[in-house]
Order: sequence, then C-alpha cells, then structure tokens
Amino acid sequence: MNLNLSKCSIALAVGAAGVGLGIVGLTIYALNKSRKTWFYVGTVKSIALYPIKGVPGFPVGGSPEDGIGKGTSPPVEVTPLGLKCGKLRDRCFVLGRYNKQDEFEFISPRSVPKMMLVKVRPTEDFSAVIVSAPGMEEITVTFPSSLNASVTVDVWRSTGDAFLCCDDNVNKWFSSFLEKDDIHLACGVDLNGKILRPRKPQEEDPKFGKYAPSDMQILFSDAAPLLFVSDVSYDDLNERITSQNRPSLSVQSFKPNIILKSDRQRPFAEDDWSQIRVGDTVEFYRVRPCTRCSVTRVDPETGTFRSDEEPLRTLRTFRLHSAFGRDPLFGSLLAPQQCGTITTGMKIYATSDPFKVVN
Repeated sequence: MNLNLSKCSIALAVGAAGVGLGIVGLTIYALNKSRKTWFYVGTVKSIALYPIKGVPGFPVGGSPEDGIGKGTSPPVEVTPLGLKCGKLRDRCFVLGRYNKQDEFEFISPRSVPKMMLVKVRPTEDFSAVIVSAPGMEEITVTFPSSLNASVTVDVWRSTGDAFLCCDDNVNKWFSSFLEKDDIHLACGVDLNGKILRPRKPQEEDPKFGKYAPSDMQILFSDAAPLLFVSDVSYDDLNERITSQNRPSLSVQSFKPNIILKSDRQRPFAEDDWSQIRVGDTVEFYRVRPCTRCSVTRVDPETGTFRSDEEPLRTLRTFRLHSAFGRDPLFGSLLAPQQCGTITTGMKIYATSDPFKVVN
C-alpha cells in the first residue's frame, strides 16, 4: 500500500513537473518570439565627429587613423541628439549669413565648396575646436555664452535655434577664407552644455519627416542624428567608379559618423536592416536610406566640384528609389534608441526588415 501510494505520489510529482516544464517552455518560447533577432554583421571600423556643419571632422574613439587613440580620447557618447565627445557634439556649430529678409541662412559646400578645405581638430580637453585652412592662421572656436543673441536656423524644412558666437575674429576668419561677406558662426549649445532648441523634422518636414521616430531631435545634421556607412558598400561604389577610368572617391565625401567593417556582408546589405546595435546595449533605429546631393561631388583635397559628376553619376545607375526621385541613396540615417558609449572594434549587429516607403 505504501509502495503504491509512493508510486502514485511519484507519478503525480512527475506529471506536475511535466506541466511545470511545459509552462516554462511556452513562456520561454513566447519571450523568444517577442525578442528581436539580432545577427552579427561586423565591427566598428571608425567613428568620426563633425562639430561644424559642412566642414570635415576628425576621427575619435580609437579610430586607427585618428592619432588620438582610446587612451587619450574621451569616451564617444551616443546621445539622443547624436555623437558627443568631451564637450563637442556632432554638427553643433553652423555657418550662415543673413539674407535680405534679415533671416539667418546656413551655408554648405553645395554653395561654398571651399568649406571642404577647412580642417578641424579638438583641443586637448575636447572643450573647443581649432580650425585651419590653406593660407590661414589657426584659430580656436569656443562655445558661446547663453547670454548671446540667438537665431533661428532652417535646415531643410525644419528649424532649430542657435546662439551666435560673439568672437568677431572667428567670423572674419571664415568670411576671409570662404570669400563671402558677413559670415557668422552659431551654435546650438552654450558653453555650459545647454541646448537651446533642437530641430524636430517629423513635425515640420512634410517630405522626409514622416520617416523619423516621433521623439527624434537633431541639431544641425541634415535629417537624423547619425550617418552609418558600410565599407563594402563604399568599396563597391569605388570599384564601379574606377572601372570607368575615373579617380576613386574619398569616404569623407559622405561624412559618415560610423563606418562598418563588414564580416561576410554583401554590398548594400544594410538596405534590409531595420535596427543596428553596437556592442551589447547601444541601439539605433534605421530611419531611412540617406539621399545624396551635390555636396558629395566636392573633392575634399581641392575644395572644388569634380567635373566627372562623381559619385552621383555612378550612384544614379543603380541606387535610385522611386520614393526619392533623382537623389541616389548611399548610407543609412540612424536615430539612437538606447544610448551609451562606443569605440572602434566593437561588434555590430542588425535586425532584418527592408525599408518601406511611407505614404
């Protein structure tokens, strides 16, 4: 009797355990089903910061060519507004002039290609930048006071506010080198790190704002906080250009923030990615492919437009999309979802979901 009861008890216990395991198994299955499926695509090849809109930047975060190294560069922070290193933020400064209506209009290499000849490097403590150019003495650009006058800056149909930099020597430096009267430098951040009013393309830009997350904010980058480029996509484009006996293209013509060192990825595989993760925690939403304009035609070595129309000439043969007209696509615009710090060499993962046109 006792033996039978023991057997019954054992049977009930085993049955209960089986049910319990089944519930656990279903729970794990449901959790796994709800989780994102990340797959490995490569590592961070380089990271770059462009403090002044339209002007070449500099590598950070231990990029092999930066001359800074992981030991001396402050951590590269991914913030909701884009990359930040020390006090310097990506595209926080903007150059402009007042039009006849007394409105501040930003300038870019599209109209002033000599901007690509300006060199920028950080001060030792990453609290300011030092700019130089052929035939010009170096000058230091510092953050403005919050007591300075402010201007509203319209960048491609979305507006933000910036403090005017009060150092007239800086304004004269840019006016002299760029051969344009009355150029002014403004900044969306003051010397204490206060951000005046960032832009929200999703609220103002009827053409491309519909692709942006509802909470996205940017300073003076064109359309999103970061630009991501794959090395194999860049290599593929360059091979197409050089096969036509045309000079190769510098990747700096695209001003990417993060370059992927691909691991067995095909060129333009990023077209099928919806999210990108760097390391274990930093995540980005892929807002949309980046449309390219005539700025990419400016040779960063000469500060003049390439007469062969590259890279737009080649990109238009295979990188057009009906949603974006004659503007070819290269690179990906990213919006941070989970912030943190990144360095070169970190692993990069992606989730699969091809780009969809938003009507």
